[in-house]
Amino acid sequence: MCISVLIMSCKKDDPGSTDDTDDTAQMLEEAREASNLILTDGDTKTWKIVSAVLENNTGTIDISDSYNIKDDEFIFSGDLDAGNLEWRQGYKVNSEGATQQQTFLDYYVSPENYTYSFLEDSSDELSSVNGAFLFNIVDDNTILAVLSFDGRSQAGEILTMEMNQKTADDYLSAPSSSLNFVEEFVYESNGVSCCSPGMIGSYTENSFYVVTREDDLVDGNGVPPERIVKFDISSGSVTENLYFQQDFVSKQLHIIDDQLIVIGAQFVNTYNLDLNGDPQTVSHGKSISRYGMAVQDDIAYLIGGDLNDDPMGNPIDADKIFGWNLDTQTLSNVATMPASRFGARGTIINNKLYVFGGSEDFYSQPAFNTIFVHDLGTGDINTLNLPYEPNFTYVDKRENLIYVAGQIREEDPLNFDLRLGVFDTLTGTYTDIVHNLDDSDDNSTIYGMTTFNDKMYVLYGNGETMGANFSEWSIMSVDL
Repeated sequence: MCISVLIMSCKKDDPGSTDDTDDTAQMLEEAREASNLILTDGDTKTWKIVSAVLENNTGTIDISDSYNIKDDEFIFSGDLDAGNLEWRQGYKVNSEGATQQQTFLDYYVSPENYTYSFLEDSSDELSSVNGAFLFNIVDDNTILAVLSFDGRSQAGEILTMEMNQKTADDYLSAPSSSLNFVEEFVYESNGVSCCSPGMIGSYTENSFYVVTREDDLVDGNGVPPERIVKFDISSGSVTENLYFQQDFVSKQLHIIDDQLIVIGAQFVNTYNLDLNGDPQTVSHGKSISRYGMAVQDDIAYLIGGDLNDDPMGNPIDADKIFGWNLDTQTLSNVATMPASRFGARGTIINNKLYVFGGSEDFYSQPAFNTIFVHDLGTGDINTLNLPYEPNFTYVDKRENLIYVAGQIREEDPLNFDLRLGVFDTLTGTYTDIVHNLDDSDDNSTIYGMTTFNDKMYVLYGNGETMGANFSEWSIMSVDL
């Protein structure tokens, strides 16, 4: 008892012990509030990656200028008690790659939301992404960060980054000058103007693919093949594969996990990217044509195009958006659009699906100038407008922009026109683009489009017949 009284007396004789603790805690709280203000600007603040170095068991790779680094956004919001980080990752990084090219992935993912918190006794070091993401606030415009891909800070692949605030000037804007296309490849096919080809670019392969149904290449049983042609940009080589399967003419393409997936009118066929051998095939359970398709995570969203009619002759499910799960190979009903759509293609940016133009019935007039914007998180659908009415659209994204190639079909007399533009998802505005593609005749127009590696590629032509009775088309490219 005497010892206890002595200790208590000593504490009372130390007038600064409790006050010092309180002062230290208050100083830490104030410093953290100042750091949080840097992170959030008091509300919401967006950060970008300005340099990134990947370290894995193969060595160290600078990937600062890679497309799947430049599209990342880190959005901080909230206060000390409820800090939130939204990670808009865009295209994922292959953390096991041995070269910069091998770190590319054709895999677009939805935004992810996490909390963040300060490390113990620190006012400038924080943790998020379930502990896998550590970052240090250097100054008002600089964060140093380390992302551990396996969730541990001392093992596995590590991505070390420097971040700065992302401003309005950092976002892409519509081209201010004419897009002057040049011919890259000549392509022969009778499955283009009659039908509904698919087209996609691959970062991992530095190639793009075109898929058609070729009725003039039927086998001995009269079955037309699904024909895929791969155009290798690096070598200039062309590879093709024929797979004989009875299906409708409409095709859409997707690439995921080093596989090329053709989502057809009735079947989903999965190929190796080198097109070696027959695909794995499965029915998705619908009968659709002139539909759109967009992919995020492991879900391919099928947009409109249903061929089944009610007793009055109206399409039953052409106003639906279905989700095909590429992992479980199951179909679900995702949403109902404000109207039926055929020929309306779409793409996804940050969990929003944008659907452009199209008509209400198969190959019908009139076409519509609508842009349906479906929020995949909330389920809400809003309608915006284009300045014209495209019967068919071909779209692809590039960071915050969506490039739109519109095909306009005038019936009297039959005349195919084209129009190029870009939709800015930040401002909700559409801008026409001047270009050098000639559509002065009745037939020349665009039948496919893809954007990657800072270029746009289009499938273009008027279907002139070659000596072997196959039509000739041009694959045109332009720097963006």
